[in-house]
Amino acid sequence: MNPALDDFERQQEELFQRQMAFLASRSPDDWHRYADNLNWDDRLDALYWIVSQPDCDRATAVMTFWKGEPTGYDWQDCDEPMGENEYAVAPMLKYIVQRFNAGGYQRSEIAYDFRESHGLNIAAHAERERASRLRDIEYLLQQQADFDDPAIRLHPELMRLSIPGRKVGGYADRNEYYDLFPE
Repeated sequence: MNPALDDFERQQEELFQRQMAFLASRSPDDWHRYADNLNWDDRLDALYWIVSQPDCDRATAVMTFWKGEPTGYDWQDCDEPMGENEYAVAPMLKYIVQRFNAGGYQRSEIAYDFRESHGLNIAAHAERERASRLRDIEYLLQQQADFDDPAIRLHPELMRLSIPGRKVGGYADRNEYYDLFPE
């Protein structure tokens, strides 16, 4: 423990470590649920841990990438290693792309639908949201047109609006899942 931390910070760090131990004891389905419901204003190191796990599902990685709003960052140029700053999004986005391009994320059991994941599955808005995501993909591809490094090019799996598979379930609602977490 860092002696420079005050009591509140120390308690928060201890709580976070208990929560990380909880995640480590859970399945990739629970990791997906956690990633889907995380408040991105909180520290992101649990997400870093999830996307770096050998059993992280392809759907979890794709969902995390798009929830990270990749059009808002110059993640391709980021030299900061993932995890150096527990609030940094760009290194995680770059890590996910590089891992996809290196053949990572072999597990593919969980379904992913962009609109549902982002709460945009209202029929009246479906086509507009689909077009918006396609514009995001086009923007990222255009931005990468001059990149020589294939490891940071947008992988085809990251351009999918949905991934077939089974829905993650097992809990009545979000609160029931989070009630399992320490405090």
